[in-house]
Amino acid sequence: QAFGPRATHPLAPPLLGEREGMAAPAVIAAPSTPDEVGGAGEPAPASPRAKRQRVEGNGDRPLDVDALLDVLVKLKRRSPGGQTCFLPKETVDAMCHHVREIFAEQDMLLELVAPLNLCGDIHGQFHDLLRVFEYSGYPPAANYLFLGDYVDRGKRSLETVLMLFLYKIKFPENFFLLRGNHESPSICRIYGFYDECKQRYSVKQWRTFCDVFNHLPVCAVIDERVICMHGGLSQQMLEPGVRVRELVKQVQRPADIPDSGFLCDLLWSDPHP
Repeated sequence: QAFGPRATHPLAPPLLGEREGMAAPAVIAAPSTPDEVGGAGEPAPASPRAKRQRVEGNGDRPLDVDALLDVLVKLKRRSPGGQTCFLPKETVDAMCHHVREIFAEQDMLLELVAPLNLCGDIHGQFHDLLRVFEYSGYPPAANYLFLGDYVDRGKRSLETVLMLFLYKIKFPENFFLLRGNHESPSICRIYGFYDECKQRYSVKQWRTFCDVFNHLPVCAVIDERVICMHGGLSQQMLEPGVRVRELVKQVQRPADIPDSGFLCDLLWSDPHP
């Protein structure tokens, strides 16, 4: 199963790799970002004026995805040391709830088609994430597959993971996130994300994020030729008669990462030099 119908907007980039029985991912006209032509909040020339996207949150108040993205994107005007913002706990809970449902609805193995930008570890370096979007295009002008490790080590894990979650909510069929080994309670408890959540929100908020991490997909196949995961190949994938697609899809969610076995290898098995 591939995600999304072919885009028809005249500004949409051409989609490669489409074949019979496989639809290309949707590419929608890009919304404006701060500092674009015409000022903040105005669409680029020749782009239709899009409605502000609102989705249902946990409570009665809807989640204004566009307004939240505007807040995060505008942080690029500050120096990396000042790129911090505080979103209300209720808003963060609503985001986590909604994005978890999207992850749960999509397969553990994502079957995608090009064009697609592949991005490695971000590790809480929010300024680097903003630079990726500056150079490669803000969604959905470009499609993305991130390969995991969004939190820990860097000082802006919350801003990083919240921006990624918001783009996933807004463009669920153009923007994809795989799980890394740091999207695990036993690892992000030690390397910084737990402390960041505890200092700025609460331990309960950290557990909410970990619940979302347990629903992330772990593998993707692009154009039936390229296989992507955070770690590496598992010995189980090389056994005679094994169908890798079925092996991945059999992983049940919510998924704790075991100390050994197939799922552990997908997230931890680094290639030998």
